[in-house]
Amino acid sequence: EALEEVRASGAPVSTGHDAPPAGVDAWVRPWVVRMVERPLPAPRSSREPGAWRVLGTEDDPLASALAGRSDALPGSGVLVCLPAELDEQAPDLLLQAARALTDAPDGVLVVAQRGGGGAGFARTLHLERPAVGVTVVDLPPDDPHATDRVLAEAAAALPGRYVEADYAADGVRREPVLAVTPTRSGGTLPLGPD
Repeated sequence: EALEEVRASGAPVSTGHDAPPAGVDAWVRPWVVRMVERPLPAPRSSREPGAWRVLGTEDDPLASALAGRSDALPGSGVLVCLPAELDEQAPDLLLQAARALTDAPDGVLVVAQRGGGGAGFARTLHLERPAVGVTVVDLPPDDPHATDRVLAEAAAALPGRYVEADYAADGVRREPVLAVTPTRSGGTLPLGPD
C-alpha cells in the first residue's frame, strides 16, 4: 500500500545512495558488444591431418570448394556452410553438423555464414559440449577469399575453444567482445521506479 501511495504521488524515490546496492551493481551495468580487430590465431601445427566432413547445399560453391580442400586440415571436425540466403535448410545443416560431432567428442565445428544465422546455435552447442571447439566465420557475400579464410580459421580451431570471426569486405578480421558501456556524465545509472 505504501509503495502504491509513493507511485501515485509521482515523487522521486531516493534511497540516499547514488549507486546500486552491493551485489546487484555488477548485474545492472549496461553492456555492449564491440567488434575488435584481432589477428587470426596460429594454425594447429601439432595435429595430423584428419577426417573433415563438409556440409552445405548442393548448389553452394563455398561448400564445394571446401570439400575439395579440407583433406589437408589438421585434426577432425565438421565444416558447415550455411546458405547465403537463409532458408529451411539452414537448421537442418546445423543439426546434421551437431550429430556428426557425436562420434568426435573433442572435435571441431566450423560454421561458415554470410550475414549471420548460425552463431546462436554454435554458441549453444559449445555451452552444452564444452570439449567441442566451435568457430563461426561470418563472411561478406561474394568474398573472393572465402574458401581460404574458412580453411585458415579451421586450421586454427582448437577443441574446447569458441571463436567468432567476422570478416569485413576489406578483409579485416574482427571478433565480438563484451564491454561495459560508460555511464552518463553524472556517473549514475538511469534506474528508478519507472
